Amino acid sequence: MAKRAKASEPSEPEGEVGIVAVDEPKIDPPPALVAKSELPPPPPRVPPDTPRTASGPSFGDRIGRFFRFLFRVVLLLILLGLLSVALYLALPWLYQRFLRPVEQNTAQVRELHSRQQQVEQEQQQQLNDAQPGDDKAGDDDRQSQLAQSDQPPPDEDQQATEQWLRRIPDDPAGLLRRKFLYQYQQRGSDSQTTDKTW
Repeated sequence: MAKRAKASEPSEPEGEVGIVAVDEPKIDPPPALVAKSELPPPPPRVPPDTPRTASGPSFGDRIGRFFRFLFRVVLLLILLGLLSVALYLALPWLYQRFLRPVEQNTAQVRELHSRQQQVEQEQQQQLNDAQPGDDKAGDDDRQSQLAQSDQPPPDEDQQATEQWLRRIPDDPAGLLRRKFLYQYQQRGSDSQTTDKTW
Protein backbone atom coordinates (compact mmCIF):
# COMPACT_ATOMS: atom_id res chain seq x y z
CA MET A 1 0.00 0.00 0.00
CA ALA A 2 1.95 2.56 -1.23
CA LYS A 3 0.69 6.11 -1.65
CA ARG A 4 1.68 8.49 -4.28
CA ALA A 5 4.06 10.98 -3.04
CA LYS A 6 4.38 14.54 -4.07
CA ALA A 7 6.85 15.32 -6.71
CA SER A 8 8.47 17.96 -4.61
CA GLU A 9 10.39 15.60 -2.41
CA PRO A 10 13.98 15.70 -3.54
CA SER A 11 15.21 12.78 -1.48
CA GLU A 12 13.81 10.11 -3.74
CA PRO A 13 15.52 9.16 -6.91
CA GLU A 14 13.94 10.20 -10.09
CA GLY A 15 13.17 6.71 -11.35
CA GLU A 16 10.66 6.13 -8.65
CA VAL A 17 8.43 8.96 -8.91
CA GLY A 18 5.16 8.82 -7.17
CA ILE A 19 5.51 5.64 -4.95
CA VAL A 20 6.19 6.02 -1.22
CA ALA A 21 6.64 3.13 1.25
CA VAL A 22 4.28 3.01 4.23
CA ASP A 23 4.94 1.09 7.38
CA GLU A 24 1.95 -1.07 8.32
CA PRO A 25 1.58 -2.86 11.64
CA LYS A 26 2.33 -6.58 11.55
CA ILE A 27 -0.65 -8.86 12.17
CA ASP A 28 0.06 -12.45 13.29
CA PRO A 29 -1.82 -15.14 11.30
CA PRO A 30 -3.97 -17.68 13.20
CA PRO A 31 -2.00 -20.63 14.69
CA ALA A 32 -3.79 -23.28 12.53
CA LEU A 33 -2.43 -21.64 9.39
CA VAL A 34 1.05 -21.41 10.83
CA ALA A 35 1.17 -25.19 11.61
CA LYS A 36 0.03 -26.14 8.11
CA SER A 37 2.38 -23.88 6.34
CA GLU A 38 5.54 -25.16 8.06
CA LEU A 39 7.60 -27.33 5.74
CA PRO A 40 10.39 -29.67 6.75
CA PRO A 41 13.75 -28.04 6.74
CA PRO A 42 15.62 -28.38 3.48
CA PRO A 43 18.53 -30.88 3.37
CA PRO A 44 21.93 -29.41 4.09
CA ARG A 45 23.78 -28.21 1.09
CA VAL A 46 26.70 -30.33 0.02
CA PRO A 47 29.54 -28.51 -1.57
CA PRO A 48 30.04 -29.61 -5.18
CA ASP A 49 33.68 -30.68 -4.69
CA THR A 50 32.91 -33.50 -2.10
CA PRO A 51 31.89 -36.96 -3.49
CA ARG A 52 28.42 -38.26 -2.75
CA THR A 53 28.24 -41.33 -0.46
CA ALA A 54 25.76 -44.11 -1.17
CA SER A 55 23.33 -45.24 1.50
CA GLY A 56 24.47 -48.95 1.30
CA PRO A 57 27.57 -50.96 0.38
CA SER A 58 29.10 -50.43 -3.00
CA PHE A 59 29.03 -52.97 -5.83
CA GLY A 60 32.59 -54.09 -5.06
CA ASP A 61 31.69 -54.72 -1.42
CA ARG A 62 28.72 -56.81 -2.46
CA ILE A 63 30.83 -58.94 -4.83
CA GLY A 64 33.45 -59.39 -2.11
CA ARG A 65 30.81 -60.63 0.32
CA PHE A 66 29.40 -62.99 -2.30
CA PHE A 67 32.81 -64.56 -2.99
CA ARG A 68 33.56 -64.92 0.75
CA PHE A 69 30.21 -66.68 1.19
CA LEU A 70 30.89 -68.89 -1.84
CA PHE A 71 34.36 -69.75 -0.49
CA ARG A 72 32.88 -70.76 2.87
CA VAL A 73 30.25 -72.98 1.23
CA VAL A 74 32.86 -74.71 -0.97
CA LEU A 75 35.14 -75.20 2.04
CA LEU A 76 32.25 -76.69 4.03
CA LEU A 77 31.41 -79.09 1.17
CA ILE A 78 35.05 -80.19 0.93
CA LEU A 79 35.18 -80.86 4.68
CA LEU A 80 31.94 -82.85 4.54
CA GLY A 81 33.29 -84.86 1.60
CA LEU A 82 36.51 -85.66 3.47
CA LEU A 83 34.52 -86.67 6.54
CA SER A 84 32.31 -88.99 4.50
CA VAL A 85 35.34 -90.62 2.82
CA ALA A 86 36.96 -91.10 6.22
CA LEU A 87 33.82 -92.76 7.56
CA TYR A 88 33.49 -94.90 4.43
CA LEU A 89 37.01 -96.22 4.89
CA ALA A 90 37.15 -96.32 8.70
CA LEU A 91 33.87 -98.06 9.51
CA PRO A 92 34.68 -101.38 7.78
CA TRP A 93 38.13 -101.35 9.38
CA LEU A 94 36.59 -100.72 12.82
CA TYR A 95 34.06 -103.50 12.21
CA GLN A 96 36.78 -105.99 11.20
CA ARG A 97 39.11 -104.92 14.00
CA PHE A 98 36.74 -104.68 16.96
CA LEU A 99 33.20 -105.92 16.30
CA ARG A 100 33.82 -109.15 14.38
CA PRO A 101 36.09 -110.67 17.07
CA VAL A 102 33.44 -109.88 19.67
CA GLU A 103 30.77 -111.59 17.55
CA GLN A 104 33.01 -114.63 17.01
CA ASN A 105 33.79 -114.88 20.72
CA THR A 106 30.11 -114.60 21.54
CA ALA A 107 29.30 -117.41 19.10
CA GLN A 108 32.04 -119.58 20.61
CA VAL A 109 30.79 -118.92 24.12
CA ARG A 110 27.25 -119.87 23.09
CA GLU A 111 28.52 -123.07 21.45
CA LEU A 112 30.56 -124.01 24.52
CA HIS A 113 27.58 -123.26 26.74
CA SER A 114 25.33 -125.52 24.67
CA ARG A 115 27.95 -128.29 24.72
CA GLN A 116 28.28 -127.95 28.47
CA GLN A 117 24.51 -128.24 28.87
CA GLN A 118 24.47 -131.35 26.69
CA VAL A 119 27.26 -132.95 28.71
CA GLU A 120 25.48 -132.09 31.95
CA GLN A 121 22.25 -133.60 30.61
CA GLU A 122 24.07 -136.77 29.55
CA GLN A 123 25.71 -137.05 32.95
CA GLN A 124 22.40 -136.50 34.69
CA GLN A 125 20.80 -139.15 32.49
CA GLN A 126 23.62 -141.58 33.26
CA LEU A 127 23.21 -140.91 36.96
CA ASN A 128 19.48 -141.48 36.71
CA ASP A 129 20.03 -144.65 34.73
CA ALA A 130 22.68 -145.85 37.20
CA GLN A 131 20.57 -145.30 40.31
CA PRO A 132 17.66 -147.53 39.28
CA GLY A 133 20.17 -150.02 37.88
CA ASP A 134 21.94 -150.21 41.24
CA ASP A 135 18.67 -151.03 42.92
CA LYS A 136 17.97 -153.64 40.27
CA ALA A 137 21.48 -154.94 40.60
CA GLY A 138 20.97 -155.17 44.35
CA ASP A 139 17.69 -157.03 43.78
CA ASP A 140 19.39 -159.29 41.28
CA ASP A 141 22.18 -159.99 43.77
CA ARG A 142 19.66 -160.95 46.40
CA GLN A 143 17.82 -163.19 43.99
CA SER A 144 21.07 -164.70 42.81
CA GLN A 145 22.10 -165.31 46.40
CA LEU A 146 18.83 -167.07 47.04
CA ALA A 147 19.32 -169.10 43.90
CA GLN A 148 22.91 -169.88 44.85
CA SER A 149 21.82 -171.28 48.13
CA ASP A 150 20.17 -174.03 46.11
CA GLN A 151 23.23 -174.42 43.87
CA PRO A 152 26.79 -175.16 44.77
CA PRO A 153 29.08 -172.10 45.12
CA PRO A 154 30.54 -170.85 41.80
CA ASP A 155 34.19 -171.03 41.14
CA GLU A 156 36.50 -168.02 41.02
CA ASP A 157 36.47 -167.72 37.22
CA GLN A 158 32.72 -167.29 37.12
CA GLN A 159 32.83 -164.68 39.86
CA ALA A 160 35.54 -162.70 38.00
CA THR A 161 33.48 -162.84 34.81
CA GLU A 162 30.37 -161.60 36.58
CA GLN A 163 32.28 -158.71 38.18
CA TRP A 164 33.77 -157.78 34.82
CA LEU A 165 30.31 -157.79 33.20
CA ARG A 166 28.94 -155.56 35.98
CA ARG A 167 31.61 -152.93 35.21
CA ILE A 168 30.32 -152.54 31.65
CA PRO A 169 27.89 -149.59 31.58
CA ASP A 170 24.40 -150.42 30.47
CA ASP A 171 23.66 -147.64 27.92
CA PRO A 172 21.22 -148.81 25.25
CA ALA A 173 20.77 -145.26 23.88
CA GLY A 174 24.51 -144.93 23.32
CA LEU A 175 24.60 -148.33 21.60
CA LEU A 176 21.77 -147.30 19.26
CA ARG A 177 23.52 -144.00 18.50
CA ARG A 178 26.71 -145.79 17.59
CA LYS A 179 24.82 -148.31 15.46
CA PHE A 180 23.03 -145.55 13.50
CA LEU A 181 26.30 -143.66 13.04
CA TYR A 182 27.98 -146.80 11.74
CA GLN A 183 25.11 -147.44 9.28
CA TYR A 184 25.18 -143.81 8.13
CA GLN A 185 28.92 -144.01 7.47
CA GLN A 186 28.51 -147.31 5.60
CA ARG A 187 25.78 -145.84 3.38
CA GLY A 188 27.88 -142.74 2.77
CA SER A 189 30.86 -144.80 1.62
CA ASP A 190 28.55 -147.00 -0.54
CA SER A 191 27.06 -143.92 -2.27
CA GLN A 192 30.54 -142.54 -2.95
CA THR A 193 31.63 -145.74 -4.64
CA THR A 194 28.46 -145.88 -6.76
CA ASP A 195 28.94 -142.25 -7.81
CA LYS A 196 32.42 -143.06 -9.07
CA THR A 197 31.19 -145.91 -11.28
CA TRP A 198 28.70 -143.75 -13.09
